Order: sequence, then C-alpha cells, then structure tokens
Amino acid sequence: MLHRFLSKYGDIQVLVMSPKKKGSALVEFKERKSAEMAVDFEIGLSSNPLKLEWVDGPPKSTRQTNTLLKESDLKVLLLTKMRQAEERKRLIAQMMAEDTES
Repeated sequence: MLHRFLSKYGDIQVLVMSPKKKGSALVEFKERKSAEMAVDFEIGLSSNPLKLEWVDGPPKSTRQTNTLLKESDLKVLLLTKMRQAEERKRLIAQMMAEDTES
C-alpha cells in the first residue's frame, strides 16, 4: 500500500518496512526530484496520515535557492496534486470495499 502511495512521484529503488518500529519505513527513489515531491506533497489519508522526512535532514542544494517557478513547474505541481487526489479517492474506495467484504 505504501509503495502505491509513493510510486506516483517516481520510481522507487528501495522500500524497507521497519520490523521493530511499527509504522516506519525507509524509501529510496531513483531520482532526487521524486523524493523532493513526495516529501513536499504527500500527506497520506486523513485516517492514516504520512509524515515524510529526510534521513539526514534536507539536502543542502534544495530548490529553496530558486523560489521562482516556471509555468511548466506550476503545471506539473497542479497535475501532481490532481493525481494525488484521484489516487487517494481510489484507495479509500478500495479500502472501504475490502472492509465491507470482511
């Protein structure tokens, strides 16, 4: 389930669920930009929120130095938000259907 939530930001190289610390995982994306988008935008579900953070703190050369967004960047952000909302709706519907089957 976590893989489905995060893979919309890009290819995931590694996803390790912690056996000792319930609810914790380590995720490594193929590209840095994918990880940045996941950290910036993913919130999970209202019933099961996600908190994403960098292992060693935020990268030193982040986009903070360039605060101007191009029009294409804004389009990408908007499309990402729209995909997130649709994916969230689909996952909620799927979870509710699974609950009623049980």
